[in-house]
Amino acid sequence: MLALAPVVAGLLLGWLTGGRLRTIAAVRFRCGWVLLLAAAAGGCYVHWGAARRAMDVIHVPLLALSYLALAAWGAVNLAYVPARMARSLAVGVTGAVLNAVVIAVNGRMPVSVSVLGAPAEEFGRLTEKHEPMTPGTSLPWLGDVMPMAGGRLMVSLGDILLVFGCAALVFAMMHRPNGARHRRQEQEYE
Repeated sequence: MLALAPVVAGLLLGWLTGGRLRTIAAVRFRCGWVLLLAAAAGGCYVHWGAARRAMDVIHVPLLALSYLALAAWGAVNLAYVPARMARSLAVGVTGAVLNAVVIAVNGRMPVSVSVLGAPAEEFGRLTEKHEPMTPGTSLPWLGDVMPMAGGRLMVSLGDILLVFGCAALVFAMMHRPNGARHRRQEQEYE
Protein backbone atom coordinates (compact mmCIF):
# COMPACT_ATOMS: atom_id res chain seq x y z
CA MET A 1 0.00 0.00 0.00
CA LEU A 2 2.83 2.37 0.86
CA ALA A 3 4.30 1.80 -2.60
CA LEU A 4 1.21 3.33 -4.18
CA ALA A 5 1.53 6.62 -2.29
CA PRO A 6 4.02 8.25 -4.69
CA VAL A 7 1.96 7.17 -7.70
CA VAL A 8 -1.19 8.65 -6.19
CA ALA A 9 0.70 11.83 -5.20
CA GLY A 10 2.09 12.20 -8.73
CA LEU A 11 -1.37 11.65 -10.26
CA LEU A 12 -3.01 14.14 -7.91
CA LEU A 13 -0.37 16.85 -8.42
CA GLY A 14 -0.38 16.23 -12.15
CA TRP A 15 -4.15 16.54 -12.34
CA LEU A 16 -4.20 19.68 -10.14
CA THR A 17 -1.69 21.37 -12.47
CA GLY A 18 -3.59 20.57 -15.66
CA GLY A 19 -2.00 17.25 -16.54
CA ARG A 20 -3.93 14.58 -18.41
CA LEU A 21 -4.15 10.84 -17.86
CA ARG A 22 -4.16 10.27 -21.62
CA THR A 23 -0.56 11.48 -21.86
CA ILE A 24 0.45 8.66 -19.53
CA ALA A 25 -1.03 6.16 -21.98
CA ALA A 26 1.23 7.54 -24.73
CA VAL A 27 4.41 6.91 -22.74
CA ARG A 28 6.43 3.92 -23.91
CA PHE A 29 9.16 2.48 -21.73
CA ARG A 30 11.74 -0.07 -22.80
CA CYS A 31 12.52 -3.40 -21.09
CA GLY A 32 9.29 -3.74 -19.14
CA TRP A 33 10.27 -7.32 -18.29
CA VAL A 34 13.10 -5.96 -16.07
CA LEU A 35 10.55 -3.99 -14.07
CA LEU A 36 8.50 -7.17 -13.71
CA LEU A 37 11.64 -8.99 -12.53
CA ALA A 38 12.13 -6.33 -9.84
CA ALA A 39 8.53 -6.72 -8.71
CA ALA A 40 8.77 -10.53 -8.74
CA ALA A 41 11.99 -10.52 -6.71
CA GLY A 42 10.44 -8.13 -4.20
CA GLY A 43 7.27 -10.21 -4.05
CA CYS A 44 9.20 -13.44 -3.50
CA TYR A 45 11.15 -11.75 -0.76
CA VAL A 46 7.97 -10.73 1.04
CA HIS A 47 6.24 -14.08 0.45
CA TRP A 48 9.19 -16.20 1.58
CA GLY A 49 9.87 -13.98 4.59
CA ALA A 50 8.15 -16.50 6.85
CA ALA A 51 10.36 -19.33 5.62
CA ARG A 52 13.29 -18.30 7.80
CA ARG A 53 15.68 -21.07 6.72
CA ALA A 54 15.25 -20.28 3.03
CA MET A 55 15.54 -16.55 3.70
CA ASP A 56 18.84 -16.94 5.54
CA VAL A 57 20.35 -18.24 2.30
CA ILE A 58 18.76 -16.01 -0.32
CA HIS A 59 17.61 -12.84 1.43
CA VAL A 60 20.50 -10.58 0.41
CA PRO A 61 20.66 -11.65 -3.26
CA LEU A 62 16.87 -11.52 -3.64
CA LEU A 63 16.43 -8.13 -2.04
CA ALA A 64 19.46 -6.65 -3.78
CA LEU A 65 18.19 -8.09 -7.08
CA SER A 66 14.85 -6.32 -6.68
CA TYR A 67 16.54 -2.93 -6.16
CA LEU A 68 19.19 -3.51 -8.83
CA ALA A 69 16.60 -4.61 -11.40
CA LEU A 70 14.59 -1.46 -10.66
CA ALA A 71 17.75 0.64 -11.05
CA ALA A 72 18.67 -1.15 -14.31
CA TRP A 73 15.21 -0.56 -15.76
CA GLY A 74 15.43 3.12 -14.94
CA ALA A 75 18.97 3.42 -16.30
CA VAL A 76 18.02 1.79 -19.61
CA ASN A 77 15.08 4.13 -20.02
CA LEU A 78 17.10 7.27 -19.23
CA ALA A 79 18.32 7.32 -22.83
CA TYR A 80 14.84 6.94 -24.33
CA VAL A 81 12.57 9.28 -22.41
CA PRO A 82 12.24 13.05 -22.72
CA ALA A 83 14.44 15.12 -20.42
CA ARG A 84 11.53 15.99 -18.13
CA MET A 85 11.09 12.30 -17.34
CA ALA A 86 14.79 11.44 -17.37
CA ARG A 87 15.45 13.67 -14.37
CA SER A 88 12.76 11.87 -12.37
CA LEU A 89 14.09 8.47 -13.42
CA ALA A 90 17.61 9.48 -12.43
CA VAL A 91 16.41 10.39 -8.93
CA GLY A 92 14.58 7.07 -8.58
CA VAL A 93 17.54 5.08 -9.95
CA THR A 94 19.83 6.77 -7.44
CA GLY A 95 17.50 5.80 -4.60
CA ALA A 96 17.32 2.17 -5.75
CA VAL A 97 21.11 1.95 -6.04
CA LEU A 98 21.63 3.46 -2.57
CA ASN A 99 19.23 0.94 -1.02
CA ALA A 100 20.82 -1.98 -2.90
CA VAL A 101 24.32 -0.98 -1.79
CA VAL A 102 23.52 -0.62 1.91
CA ILE A 103 21.61 -3.93 1.92
CA ALA A 104 24.34 -5.78 0.02
CA VAL A 105 27.06 -4.47 2.34
CA ASN A 106 25.19 -5.15 5.60
CA GLY A 107 23.05 -8.17 4.72
CA ARG A 108 19.85 -6.32 5.61
CA MET A 109 18.67 -2.73 5.77
CA PRO A 110 20.09 -1.26 8.98
CA VAL A 111 17.59 0.66 11.11
CA SER A 112 18.56 3.29 13.66
CA VAL A 113 16.61 2.11 16.67
CA SER A 114 18.29 4.77 18.83
CA VAL A 115 16.10 7.34 17.09
CA LEU A 116 13.10 5.31 18.26
CA GLY A 117 14.28 5.66 21.86
CA ALA A 118 15.13 2.08 22.79
CA PRO A 119 18.32 -0.01 22.74
CA ALA A 120 18.94 -2.34 19.80
CA GLU A 121 18.80 -5.43 22.03
CA GLU A 122 15.08 -4.85 22.62
CA PHE A 123 14.30 -5.01 18.92
CA GLY A 124 16.25 -8.04 17.76
CA ARG A 125 15.68 -8.55 14.05
CA LEU A 126 12.96 -6.06 13.15
CA THR A 127 11.80 -7.83 9.98
CA GLU A 128 13.40 -10.15 7.47
CA LYS A 129 14.51 -7.03 5.58
CA HIS A 130 15.76 -5.01 8.56
CA GLU A 131 18.30 -5.27 11.35
CA PRO A 132 19.16 -2.89 14.18
CA MET A 133 22.03 -0.53 13.44
CA THR A 134 25.15 -1.22 15.51
CA PRO A 135 28.58 0.41 15.74
CA GLY A 136 29.77 -2.20 13.20
CA THR A 137 27.18 -1.23 10.57
CA SER A 138 28.71 -0.20 7.25
CA LEU A 139 27.42 2.95 5.54
CA PRO A 140 25.03 3.78 8.40
CA TRP A 141 23.92 7.06 6.82
CA LEU A 142 22.31 5.03 3.99
CA GLY A 143 20.20 2.96 6.38
CA ASP A 144 16.75 3.71 7.73
CA VAL A 145 17.73 6.67 9.91
CA MET A 146 14.94 9.20 9.34
CA PRO A 147 11.77 8.82 11.44
CA MET A 148 8.36 9.42 9.91
CA ALA A 149 4.79 8.97 11.12
CA GLY A 150 5.66 9.93 14.66
CA GLY A 151 8.65 7.61 14.77
CA ARG A 152 6.67 4.47 13.88
CA LEU A 153 8.28 4.32 10.43
CA MET A 154 11.94 4.72 9.57
CA VAL A 155 13.07 5.57 6.05
CA SER A 156 16.40 5.89 4.27
CA LEU A 157 17.76 8.44 1.84
CA GLY A 158 17.26 5.82 -0.88
CA ASP A 159 13.58 5.44 0.10
CA ILE A 160 13.05 9.20 -0.12
CA LEU A 161 14.73 9.42 -3.52
CA LEU A 162 12.64 6.49 -4.79
CA VAL A 163 9.41 8.09 -3.58
CA PHE A 164 10.19 11.53 -5.00
CA GLY A 165 11.51 10.06 -8.25
CA CYS A 166 8.37 7.96 -8.74
CA ALA A 167 5.99 10.83 -7.91
CA ALA A 168 7.91 13.22 -10.17
CA LEU A 169 7.92 10.67 -13.00
CA VAL A 170 4.14 10.21 -12.84
CA PHE A 171 3.72 14.00 -12.67
CA ALA A 172 6.01 14.49 -15.71
CA MET A 173 4.22 11.77 -17.65
CA MET A 174 0.95 13.69 -17.27
CA HIS A 175 2.32 16.85 -18.92
CA ARG A 176 3.50 17.48 -22.43
CA PRO A 177 6.44 19.85 -22.79
CA ASN A 178 5.94 23.22 -24.47
CA GLY A 179 8.28 24.73 -27.02
CA ALA A 180 9.83 23.75 -30.32
CA ARG A 181 12.96 22.19 -28.84
CA HIS A 182 10.87 19.47 -27.18
CA ARG A 183 8.74 18.61 -30.22
CA ARG A 184 11.44 16.56 -31.93
CA GLN A 185 12.18 14.70 -28.72
CA GLU A 186 8.48 13.98 -28.15
CA GLN A 187 8.03 12.77 -31.75
CA GLU A 188 10.97 10.40 -31.40
CA TYR A 189 9.65 9.25 -28.06
CA GLU A 190 6.12 8.46 -29.21
